[in-house]
Amino acid sequence: WSDDGSSNLYLARHDEASPDQLVVYDVVSGENRVLVELEKILLTSGWSVDGQTVAYVADVEGQYDLFTINSETLEQQQLTDDLDIETMVLWSPVTSQLLVGSVIDKMSAFEAWPWGVENLYLFDTINNNSHELMSKWLGSESVSWASDGKHIIFSDASLLCSINLGFFGNTRGTPI
Repeated sequence: WSDDGSSNLYLARHDEASPDQLVVYDVVSGENRVLVELEKILLTSGWSVDGQTVAYVADVEGQYDLFTINSETLEQQQLTDDLDIETMVLWSPVTSQLLVGSVIDKMSAFEAWPWGVENLYLFDTINNNSHELMSKWLGSESVSWASDGKHIIFSDASLLCSINLGFFGNTRGTPI
């Protein structure tokens, strides 16, 4: 849902022969508007705090990368261009930052669900830069932001852990 409740964002996958579509459904008019159409869209994280920018991961030319698109202007931006596969993307609840989880091994990336995370990054979409928060296998993608945007919480080895985003020196996470 959009913050104002007027729209829904969803991925449309019709069949193997058709490209995937990232679509906005207008609740009032009942109309669908395709934002982007690509061979394979892996996931989306919904709208950013600005209510217009959408992040998604897509396979373009055999490589999964992170993109944003403005749902009004349809202006797109490619945020990553590397061999890592982004398996998790979450918008900050208060800023234009993304929490991005990735795996390196393309051969085993999709063998089981949840896909898991090997590296966890904080990505600033305005300045187009990232900071590695953690480089450790997390078999679960149960990572979430605190509502104030200052902490993230995740599980590791049956422990609930927290990272204070104001203090990047502690990148292992602190058990709670």
